[in-house]
Amino acid sequence: MKKNTIVEIVSALLLVFYIHSLISNCVQLQSLKNMLTFYTVHTSLVAWMIISLEFIIALLLFIPRSRRAGLLLSSLFVIILMIVSFQWPHNPHDFGGIVNELGNKRKLILGIVVLLLSFSAFMIKYRRLSVSPQNG
Repeated sequence: MKKNTIVEIVSALLLVFYIHSLISNCVQLQSLKNMLTFYTVHTSLVAWMIISLEFIIALLLFIPRSRRAGLLLSSLFVIILMIVSFQWPHNPHDFGGIVNELGNKRKLILGIVVLLLSFSAFMIKYRRLSVSPQNG
């Protein structure tokens, strides 16, 4: 399988993941704001920042020229969500969509999978191959 095909498949999977989460968070905006009261007094601002970030990641993943930034931002976003989950394990977390139905262990596994997919696709597509000088 070609490098581009792998990156396209991973990007499409991540795009579906972020669009699903984005739509869910938009539809259940009040629920997201209620959950955020455990973390901040600026619930509306943070809720819209989360929704905006999910939209930006989805948009970056959709546009081929910006896919590199989308994959990196996706990795960072998942790392932040995982840190929040483990920093405050007894507070509620709202990740949007079906992810909310998962237990903590499965959320961790899903976070690791999304992180590995994002970072692996980035490395496959964008790493520079070291070229050794030819002897001779």
